[in-house]
This record gives sequence, structure tokens and C-alpha cells, in this order.
Amino acid sequence: MAIEFLSDVNFHEIIQNKEIALIDFYASWCGHCKMLSVVLEQIAKENPQLFIGKVNIDFEKRIAKEYDVWTIPTLIVFKKGKEVKRHLGYLAKERILELIK
Repeated sequence: MAIEFLSDVNFHEIIQNKEIALIDFYASWCGHCKMLSVVLEQIAKENPQLFIGKVNIDFEKRIAKEYDVWTIPTLIVFKKGKEVKRHLGYLAKERILELIK
């Protein structure tokens, strides 16, 4: 499954309808976010059953504020719409896979 870009219009509906959703809060100007994007693309290709979404905090300020995201990148794992884990900053592939277990 490809990584899906989320907005205020579809964010809540999508995360509530997924068993597990890994959401990357990022900005296009952020170097660590760009590095993390490469890793997330790899994970998405190798794990098509996993939903990975991205929220650009520059455009989706309301979602970022709702989830108290002030540092980027921030990865949040949701299970059926509920936040269960969070990590601030870059994370290696193996650690991301551990985060979603």
C-alpha cells in the first residue's frame, strides 16, 4: 500500500477505520522528515497491510494542534483511532517496526 497524505477532511475517518495506522507528522522543509520518508516508503512496500499516513503540519495545523505535535518528525501509532504510541524525531527502520508491534 502506498503512503497516503491526510488532511483535516479525511484524517479522523481513516484512522478510526484502520486496525493499526502509523502517522508521520512532518514538514516539507525538515531534513530529518525527508530522511524518515525514505524509510517509511521502504516499510510501506514491504508491509502492504500496514496503513501509513502523512500529515503536513504546515497545512494541517488543526490536526497537529489536536495531537499536540510540536516537534517533527513525530510518529504516532493509532489502533482503531486511539493513540497508543508516539516517537519524536528520526527513527531507524527496525525501531519503527518495533514501534508498531
